[in-house]
Amino acid sequence: MNPKSRIGNIAVLVLATGAVALSACRRVPDGVIQPEDMSALLADMHVADAVVEQNRRCYSSDSVKMVLKQSVLARHGVDLKQFDSALSWYAHNPELYLEVYDGTINILQDRMKSNDALLAQGSLSVVGDSVDLWAGARYLSVSELSANRTVVFDIEADDNSQQGDRYIWRGKFINNKPKAHWAMAATYSNGTVEVLDADVVDEGWNEIEFVSDSTLSPERIYGYLRFDPRSGASVWVDSLQLVRSRKTDDAYRKRYRLKSYRR
Repeated sequence: MNPKSRIGNIAVLVLATGAVALSACRRVPDGVIQPEDMSALLADMHVADAVVEQNRRCYSSDSVKMVLKQSVLARHGVDLKQFDSALSWYAHNPELYLEVYDGTINILQDRMKSNDALLAQGSLSVVGDSVDLWAGARYLSVSELSANRTVVFDIEADDNSQQGDRYIWRGKFINNKPKAHWAMAATYSNGTVEVLDADVVDEGWNEIEFVSDSTLSPERIYGYLRFDPRSGASVWVDSLQLVRSRKTDDAYRKRYRLKSYRR
């Protein structure tokens, strides 16, 4: 092929690519938040939800939560009316909404890759009465084609672990059909093993709380989260956390749900 023909073909390809991109943009009216901007806005909204979930005492009232939401909107240069209108428009255009949400998941995953790399460089041994021990990926997308549909963790007890500690594993689940299933367990120095398992029942925030024995020293805390997504669909999990906190009387009463056996 001579140079002029090659240049001509490249020009045609560039023009065609630009036309496709312009056509995609034209699918969304000017008065609606555009797909890339909507993806970024929804990503920040998810982060704000995670902040509220991790700091329930600080965000105990609806008015305080609304202030946080409006601050996120202001950062993106939109108001609540524009945001609600955009959500309504995308709800009536599900194909585009799925594209927007795929963009949101990609943004969150990219953010967490950097964070996970930092976590991997450190130690799981952290000090404090309430700390997040999760060192895996914070955001997951699982389909029937995924090579691995099970997420696991395994943490050895250290000098910062105490008898009676609570371990709360939580995340925000989207398109959770059929229901995912998760479990947590502890092994103790006397050979006792305790297990708690449950279905992930709802869309949105779910959690499973394991309360360790206040008379025994745990050696390991471990668990799994197993998915069984529908054909052609994906399940997303946002903001995975594993929070360790100290014993409380109210929480300790929940131990009746644990199954116990000896090794």
